[in-house]
Amino acid sequence: MERLRTTCTLDCPDTCSIIAEVEDGAPVRLKGDPDHPITAGFLCGKVAADYLDRYRSPDRLVHPLRRVGPRGGGRWERIGWDEALDLVAGQIRATVDGYGSLAVLDYARAGSHSVLKLLGRRFFNLLGGATTTCGSLCIGAIQAAQTGHLVLSTMHTIDATETVARVVELFPEQQQKQVRVSLAGALRGVVSQRLLERIDGRGRIPAVEVLINTGRVYERILDPETTAELLDVIAESGYDGMQSFDQALLKLAIDGQVAEEDARAVATNPHDFGLALREAVARSAAVSEKV
Repeated sequence: MERLRTTCTLDCPDTCSIIAEVEDGAPVRLKGDPDHPITAGFLCGKVAADYLDRYRSPDRLVHPLRRVGPRGGGRWERIGWDEALDLVAGQIRATVDGYGSLAVLDYARAGSHSVLKLLGRRFFNLLGGATTTCGSLCIGAIQAAQTGHLVLSTMHTIDATETVARVVELFPEQQQKQVRVSLAGALRGVVSQRLLERIDGRGRIPAVEVLINTGRVYERILDPETTAELLDVIAESGYDGMQSFDQALLKLAIDGQVAEEDARAVATNPHDFGLALREAVARSAAVSEKV
């Protein structure tokens, strides 16, 4: 078995390093790289639970596709990489030649703070410069929510706490205090999920974390010193309809819908999850004996 070092491609600031165990040219197991100076062997639930399923999925795009017919028609044809790069380069060149380089919008999200992202900026600088956003496109979503619109959005984050932190981090430091005020007032809730394989092998089932913006949540969004306490608030607020990932995983494991080892692998706190599961099993056994 060959062991290769690679990097996670998800849109996260960590740019986690991964050790991939490869057999016959395909990855069979992923582990966090213990030598990475930041993540130090950590691998989030999204990658540990379903990254290989994504890799093996028949729906995964592995070749460039070109649209055939009108936009929205759903028809695509496969083309080669050289042809795809020529099409993209030609479109950029035609825009620059016809309207100037400032007609190109250079926009990148907060994820992947790496050499490739800096290389992208260098590329547009060599074109003669490009238009960039002031702050984040997220501000439009927050402002729409503040004026009474229903705004639904998705983010590649591991839980509700990281979602709040990620939105704030999209903005320059001097704007983050005001962004916290706006987000705390506009946010209604965050729903996060981690997919696990069913114990019967019939597909996958989500473990769902739910955050609802109550007074306690509002206060912790405002204060960066206490934002990390959101996880504890979620776990303690079942009466408000909230649920942490570990609580959701515990119920799935107790109900026999997922294997204990699978649930433990994606738990936020694997040790505490194991203790809670043993306690729940012992309590259930004691009740059964009384009956």
